[in-house]
Amino acid sequence: MPWKPETLALHAGHTPDSTTRSRAVPIYQTTSYVFADTEDAAQLFSLKPEVWAPRLNLDRDGLRPGDFNPEATGNIYTRIMNPTTDVLEKRMMHLEGGVGALATSSGSSAITYAVINICRPGDNIVSSASLYGGTYNLFLHTLPQINYYTHGSQVTVSHGHLAFFGAYALLNLMTFYYAMPKMKGIAVYDDRRGKIGFWTMCSAMMIMGLTFGVAGVLQSYIERVLGMGYMVAQGYMRLWMGVTMVAGVFFLGGLLTTVVDLFTLRPAKAQA
Repeated sequence: MPWKPETLALHAGHTPDSTTRSRAVPIYQTTSYVFADTEDAAQLFSLKPEVWAPRLNLDRDGLRPGDFNPEATGNIYTRIMNPTTDVLEKRMMHLEGGVGALATSSGSSAITYAVINICRPGDNIVSSASLYGGTYNLFLHTLPQINYYTHGSQVTVSHGHLAFFGAYALLNLMTFYYAMPKMKGIAVYDDRRGKIGFWTMCSAMMIMGLTFGVAGVLQSYIERVLGMGYMVAQGYMRLWMGVTMVAGVFFLGGLLTTVVDLFTLRPAKAQA
């Protein structure tokens, strides 16, 4: 006789413990699990469903198939699966009449997984504006950025290079050029070589930012507007990536010049 929804909600997915006969689902506060040997661990970590149930190769000293609860079959790491979470997933599966279920740590995670499972870049989501705020903002702000700006686009690479160079590299250079003369007791130092290295780096980085940006716009247009594949877009971007490589060589030259200048600072020549 099939269980009614009320019974499924209370007992589906769980087999009472044969030792304690406890009816409630235990909370397994563990991050790791026991394996029979390295081969057993390798089989389970390969994530092949056929080796999860029943577990194989457990006839070892101190480890027998009977030592393992069937519900623990296939557990390898709590972030991937946990016996307590597994009961919840099975219970939801039975209640919904599905073939499986996945429990997440938040509603936003669950909605994101559901959307990216069925949608692809360029697809549209039609939803009500009266949705719960977190879901509405997920659709309005988070997913569009993933879809249009950060999904394999060189535009993000351009932004990253310029932002990190401006925020970190230049700040560190300022600190070094302030500290090194004081450490060496130089009041006024010769800055000609340092200026060459500095402006070579900055000019090369600006060119790299521009070429990455042009390549990213071209990539987005080819892949998302024209619908061509990733490798096709790479062919059209080859020229811009070549210019980027040349700029990168000049940047490296400027960087080496600046580093050498920092470690070999010399006092400025007195003006006649």
